[in-house]
Amino acid sequence: MSGPWPPPSDQCAEVGFEMLILTFGSGFDSRTRGPGPWPSRRGTPPFARGKGLEIGSYSLLASRSVGGGNDVLMPPGQTPTFGNSPCLGSAWGAAYFRRLYEFHRESGFTLLEHDGSYPGDLCRSEAHPGHRASPTRAGPSGGRSPPSTGGAAGRAST
Repeated sequence: MSGPWPPPSDQCAEVGFEMLILTFGSGFDSRTRGPGPWPSRRGTPPFARGKGLEIGSYSLLASRSVGGGNDVLMPPGQTPTFGNSPCLGSAWGAAYFRRLYEFHRESGFTLLEHDGSYPGDLCRSEAHPGHRASPTRAGPSGGRSPPSTGGAAGRAST
C-alpha cells in the first residue's frame, strides 16, 4: 500500500489505540464524491483492521452555513449555538446523511465522528421537508430526522 496511510495505522496500533479517525489535517473528506479520495483509500480499512483498529472519518456539521435556505431558522432574537448551523430537516440535511452513509458503505470505514448539531438550535422553517408544521429542533438531539431515504441513512439522525 502506498501513501501516508499505513504509517499512522502502525503508529496507532503500536501505542494501543483502538481507532483511527481521518479528519481535516489528513486531506481526507468523506463528504466529497468523485475520482479522488474514496477509491484510493479502499485498501485502508482492511489494513487498519489487520492492525486491530477500526477506521473512521470526521464530519463537521455545525458552526457553518450551507446557505440556500438550508440553515436553521431560529426564533426571533436567537442565534445558533455556534453562530451558524445547517438544519438536518432541510433537503441539504437529507443529502448530507446520504453522502456519509454511501461513503461508509462503499469504503469499509466503520466509524463516524459527527460534530453537531447542538441542543437548542431550533429550526422553525416550514419549507424544510423534514419538519412538521410546528417548530422543531434541528438534528439528532431534537429527535427530528431528515426524510427517509431507506436503509440506515433514514435512521441516522434520530
